[in-house]
Amino acid sequence: ILARELRCDEDTLKQYRWDTRFATASRPASIVRVHDVDRTDEGQIFVVMDYLEGENLADLLHREGRLDLVRALRLASQIARALAAALSAGVVHSDLKPRNVMVMGPEERIRLTGFGMARLRRSAASVLLARPVGAAHEYAAPELSGGGEGIDRADIYALGAVLYAMLTGSAPSAAPSTVTTNGARGATNGA
Repeated sequence: ILARELRCDEDTLKQYRWDTRFATASRPASIVRVHDVDRTDEGQIFVVMDYLEGENLADLLHREGRLDLVRALRLASQIARALAAALSAGVVHSDLKPRNVMVMGPEERIRLTGFGMARLRRSAASVLLARPVGAAHEYAAPELSGGGEGIDRADIYALGAVLYAMLTGSAPSAAPSTVTTNGARGATNGA
């Protein structure tokens, strides 16, 4: 059952169902299978998916710190294959972060979760705040922070940020908001 504040209109819920079902349509082993998405009688959204025994990558990184290069690349390769499988089904994740990567078993197979969540969060925030809100976290591509829609390049950016976290043990630093034409970093003042 998702957080109470995650409420959305029927069109957004239909799109979420579409995203989650298409992401698992080809039944890739690296994407968690979603069986149903609906609302409770009280209006809360719930997702019925396969039970995964393991831990998410965020918890693994918190416990172990940075990973060695070979291990990090092996996990990143599995994540990339999962994203490619979803994209071939027409779905962009747009909320990739270590918490949405499950690591299972001694062979460390990964499963991606969280497809469609960015869309639900943007919709809920727009309703609550009367303005669009993007997927604001340190793994999100800069174009998503302004409420932009997820595109495959945003998933590639997030994969790079997750790989960075695996290699360094911490999330990438927040990027500056603008870059001037001479390459110097600048800040915006809202103008």
